[in-house]
Amino acid sequence: MIKQIIGYRGIIGLVVAIIGIGIAMIGAYIAKALVVLAGILVIIVGLCRLRVAALRILKHLDNRGL
Repeated sequence: MIKQIIGYRGIIGLVVAIIGIGIAMIGAYIAKALVVLAGILVIIVGLCRLRVAALRILKHLDNRGL
């Protein structure tokens, strides 16, 4: 019945569209995961820089005898 209404090209186009939507959804999930990982990396790098700055300040205060 559907074959008679839209034909084989229509069915192939529909299947390709469904596959394309599925691939796009998978890509969206991967993009979200990459954004989360980038955020975690930014937090880790920020904490490391904060630690280095704190150690530098403590070393400076120790050298001054405080």
